[in-house]
Amino acid sequence: MKKKFKTIVSIAVIIMVFINSISGFNVFAATSDNPYKTMANIASDEVGYIETTNSDGTFISKYGEWYGMSGSPWCAMFVSWCAWKANISNLSIPKFSSCSVGRNWFKNKNLWRDSADYTPSTGDLIFLNDCTHVGIVEKCEDDIVYTIEGNAYDSTEGTYGVRKRFYAISSSKITGYGIPDKNLSSKINGVATKKSTAYMLPDSKSKTVWEVWENDELEILCKDGAYYLVMYPFLSTGKFVCAYVPEEAVSPLSNVQSSKDYYDINVDAVTVGETTVYHNPSESSLLSNSGEDKKVRATLNENTKCFVLFSKDDFYFIKTGDGITGFVKNNSIELKKTDSGLCGDVDNDSSVNITDATVLQKFLVLILKEDNIQYAVSDINSDGKVNIKDATAIQKYIVGIISELPERTDEETSTTVSPTNPTDGVNISAIWLPDNIEIALDETIRVSYEISPSNATNDKLYWMSSDDSVVTVTDDGLITGKRIGSTKIFVVSSNGVKSSATINVVNKYVDIKQISIDKTAPEAVYSGTSIQLNASIVPTNATNRNIEWTSSNPDIASVDSNGLVTTKTAGTAVITATSATGNVKATSTIKVNQLVSYIANGNYCFKLKGTNSYLDHQGGNSNGTNVHLWSGDGNSNPKQKIKLERIDDNRYKLWSATSPELMLDVNRGGTSFNDPLKVGLNIDLWTNNDWQAQEWLFTKTYDGYYIIRLNMLQEGAIEASGKDNGSNIFYGSYNCENDMQKWKLVNTTEYTAPETTAWICNTQDIGNVNVRSGPGTNYSSIGGFNEGQQITVIGSTTDTWLKVRGSNRHNGETIQGYTHRDYIRFEQVIVRERTAWVYNTGNIGNVNVRQGPGTGYTSIGGFNEGQQITVIGELNGDWYNVKGSNRHNGNIIEGYTHKDYVTFDKPSEPTYENPSPNLYSNSYNKNLNPFAQANWFGQCTWYAWGRTNEVTGKKLPCRGDARTWYSVAKNNGYSVGATPKNNSIAVWSNGSYGHVAYVEKVDGNNVTITESNWNRVTYDNVYTIEKGIYYYSGYKTLTKAQMSSRCGTLVGYIYL
Repeated sequence: MKKKFKTIVSIAVIIMVFINSISGFNVFAATSDNPYKTMANIASDEVGYIETTNSDGTFISKYGEWYGMSGSPWCAMFVSWCAWKANISNLSIPKFSSCSVGRNWFKNKNLWRDSADYTPSTGDLIFLNDCTHVGIVEKCEDDIVYTIEGNAYDSTEGTYGVRKRFYAISSSKITGYGIPDKNLSSKINGVATKKSTAYMLPDSKSKTVWEVWENDELEILCKDGAYYLVMYPFLSTGKFVCAYVPEEAVSPLSNVQSSKDYYDINVDAVTVGETTVYHNPSESSLLSNSGEDKKVRATLNENTKCFVLFSKDDFYFIKTGDGITGFVKNNSIELKKTDSGLCGDVDNDSSVNITDATVLQKFLVLILKEDNIQYAVSDINSDGKVNIKDATAIQKYIVGIISELPERTDEETSTTVSPTNPTDGVNISAIWLPDNIEIALDETIRVSYEISPSNATNDKLYWMSSDDSVVTVTDDGLITGKRIGSTKIFVVSSNGVKSSATINVVNKYVDIKQISIDKTAPEAVYSGTSIQLNASIVPTNATNRNIEWTSSNPDIASVDSNGLVTTKTAGTAVITATSATGNVKATSTIKVNQLVSYIANGNYCFKLKGTNSYLDHQGGNSNGTNVHLWSGDGNSNPKQKIKLERIDDNRYKLWSATSPELMLDVNRGGTSFNDPLKVGLNIDLWTNNDWQAQEWLFTKTYDGYYIIRLNMLQEGAIEASGKDNGSNIFYGSYNCENDMQKWKLVNTTEYTAPETTAWICNTQDIGNVNVRSGPGTNYSSIGGFNEGQQITVIGSTTDTWLKVRGSNRHNGETIQGYTHRDYIRFEQVIVRERTAWVYNTGNIGNVNVRQGPGTGYTSIGGFNEGQQITVIGELNGDWYNVKGSNRHNGNIIEGYTHKDYVTFDKPSEPTYENPSPNLYSNSYNKNLNPFAQANWFGQCTWYAWGRTNEVTGKKLPCRGDARTWYSVAKNNGYSVGATPKNNSIAVWSNGSYGHVAYVEKVDGNNVTITESNWNRVTYDNVYTIEKGIYYYSGYKTLTKAQMSSRCGTLVGYIYL
């Protein structure tokens, strides 16, 4: 029956007994320093790493690539990478790229230490240079701080890398230290599986509280319907905020209490003044990255009604009628108390249940304050004391060991309640428990303990847990791990002696049994594409769910720690997801194609995949020649050779090796360049006149072949219609998996066209044939060949137009082009040749030889009067085709001379009084002639000196240039004058050297002379008489006027 009691409970003795045993109690016990030492060792192993600097001045580090910020300063990313490699939670050391963000994180968590007030430990982070640089503390000895730093500059090498450094502990360079949070990890019992909105209430229509992010580590408080109430990290502050998150976004790592069990207060309350509602159970700052304090969730006016769900760290978690939830300080609200009067209803919720026993246990060990219980109804056995026996009585009632709790009388309410202290028998004076006990999740073990004295007779012990959601304990000391985390259990003797132990609940190690990847064989992609691979595991509650991603060929496709694949170049790479133990794996095959930017110019045969057949154009060498498939060996068939020409980084032209003016072309199928390019058209050969249909791209496929596409119509590709000989080649619809579009480029020898000697024929009266720039009369003429001329045919000897090479009839230069086959014969054409002489040149004494039969053709040289020449063939109009020694340089030339200057009768030799010159006599050689002795055979001075000696026997005193002879002879006693006489020497002053000739005879107005080196093109030292004779010009008859003006100024005559 319900009764209302007003009893004052005295608990002072209990407080005094327990105060020492719970001193220093910390639910979140510190973890080992080993991970932080490991981090320092990892950092030490990286020493010597140097970032890569590109030619354009940008830089790349592997730590920036890991972080996703390649090309940025990377000292903070290096620290984050080392922590990640050491498996240190982001809640202990943040993942950060900015030194100022890292500093704010540590300051928000009260883990920042100024440099002057702190001696750092291994694994601490050291911030330097006004917080613009960060490193890892390796050790601190003798007031020297030794560090390992990324992005550290070496002025000697001029490089940035990972380096060891040290500083005096008092150095002004040290800004401060960030201390890893070593006490937080035990709270984490879940992880966010994806990004999700967080809410004030377990309702998506309620107010929002920012977001949780994928892989956020969570402290899950309880499950409320389809939502979890969690503490989740806020930005980079290092602190947590509380909100409700949809269950599909949360993966618990252990059992989670229901809200019914976790909400253990459930009392109406009212604010006692203006009350601040916080995001977490703390008044400390919650600084965002921008520096704004976000700690306050809402502000409530005085007397605002609210409902208290539970307490945490001296704060109540409340909700208001307008949908606000959050933490308020315990003293900022007043709980509404109603005494139910029900015996055993310790928490005043009008029912007796396990919560009442738990609340009473927590009160007895000072976990709860006295205002949380009803004292009068807590003394179950009416012994005037509130102790463990009363809690046990409630437990027995709940499980049915006793059927009812005793009723009270009004007299009983005046009993003073005091702690129990048995006086009969031997009491326990001390209890010893292990300091720390580790238990696996769902494991049950018995706690070992010792009591003193060992002969105590009042040895009944009472066990309880400070957090049943983490560990439960039975009356006889059996503990069971319920949730990953840490808490304390307490043991109390009947006379109030108490002891405690920290219980750490850890996960049973559950191996991953299976890994599945969502994309095991994705379609082939182009290089530079990213593919996100996602791995799922079985079972989902595996202890270590970490997956390591690796690539069989990172040069083709690399993968980061989150399964993001970046493709780089053509080929195939197998991406493997491996469990932490290495025992379970799953793979995905990534196929990468690449647009090729460089293929070397050269000769190739294009071989179809899976065949021994090649692109071929056996049909001919003219526009429109069809391209088909034909078997071959990749070298011997010239019609299968293609000359590849690179235009720029991506585009290429594909020329026929046998017909270099033709190239691979998509035949538009119409009559105009305006006819559209489209898939399905034929591939043929055509001259270079349609760049849109003739410029090609090469795609290197993942399996090592090439797909060839038009730059202007990339949805198509060169395709074979079949694999048999003669199969048509057309422009098919692009498909990188179609083997009929895949070609291997086979390097082949350069095509050398066969060459055949031939002769020009059938030119009839015209006497010559045009040579054209291409195989047809529509091509321009680039020159011509004469009837009977020997030429060379290059390549085919059967085509209608043959490729030819020979001497251009117009100027003698070698030309190469095309001539119709009707004018070519492969047996020599016999052309009649006759000896003839040049005559009738008059006073000029010579005649021009021209490129063609007419004065409109350019002169290519000349012949002297009386010179013997060869006439080739018959008369061409009024012109003979002639051949002979060019009077200018002695080279044999062939051209045309007018018939008036050609005679087939040898002219009679002129009669002179002097004998003809004997150029082989001593007068002309080195025995007598001073100019011969100086190797000036052939010079005019050589001949004039020799002819004088030959005719007169005199040895002239002249030894220098011709223009000096007149004065030298005069000075040496020779007579001189302006009138020509027989056996005199004519002297001219033209140029730097002048000229001399021997006057053989004077006949009235005519003067007959002999001379050497007249009107020659060049003259070099001549060392033999044979070569000198070449320059001898023979007899000439000139008028006296012509003598005066023929070589500059006539100085006069030397009389012999």
